[in-house]
Amino acid sequence: MPQENQFNSEKDGNRWLSYFDILGFSKMCEKNSPKEIFDKLAECREKLKKRYKKQWADWSRFEFFHFSDSFIIFTRPFDDPEENTPTFAGIEQVSRLFTQTVFQNEIPVRGAMSFGKFYADRDSGIFFGKALVEACKVSEKCDWGGFVLCSSAAARMGKELASEKGTRCLIEEHGSYANYYKRWNIPVHKNRKCENGVELGTACRFDISLSKVDREKLLRNLEKMRQQAEKPEEKMKHEHTMNFIRSSSPILS
Repeated sequence: MPQENQFNSEKDGNRWLSYFDILGFSKMCEKNSPKEIFDKLAECREKLKKRYKKQWADWSRFEFFHFSDSFIIFTRPFDDPEENTPTFAGIEQVSRLFTQTVFQNEIPVRGAMSFGKFYADRDSGIFFGKALVEACKVSEKCDWGGFVLCSSAAARMGKELASEKGTRCLIEEHGSYANYYKRWNIPVHKNRKCENGVELGTACRFDISLSKVDREKLLRNLEKMRQQAEKPEEKMKHEHTMNFIRSSSPILS
């Protein structure tokens, strides 16, 4: 059997993983030329790469790949002998600021971060694992554009923060992250018929570091995307995002 088709245990392990997909991508493919779609995807990719390099000096500890409208960021396995420092802070910051940046450029995404087993082998082109499955399910269930923490990520962070402070702590209550995360009734599709509902979860306030002027511009961009959406359910996704930003941003409340 060729070496690239053999299982490599060094590629498997517990990792932090963020998954994103572009909202309205099917409609984008119907209405735009292949070049226009390529340019939009290339723009997302470049913004993600810039966030890596700008926000985290040692970005070699992270990897990312994208397929079609999906973008995935992940860390090295935690049992990697070269991984000696915490990686949540880095992937959290890159994920949050990537979300912020693409929205500012009128590219709506929804995303989720998980923690768990993930096999990543670029040589063979094989990627799979519980962390990816969970992040995909949580993200695609959300009826909005935004970024949330899966239960596995929130639980892992609770353990890490407990080791720092000596007591268990929710991420939205921790000094380093309290400004960036909040408990929220996240709008979701409750079943395959896409009936709407809400689920309490940990949502990222990806706009919180923006100035008042930039946050208002972000809301105008979202309103523009809402007006351009053709179906009521598509418009509602953007309304849900705007409602969250307004409720979580003291400057605009």
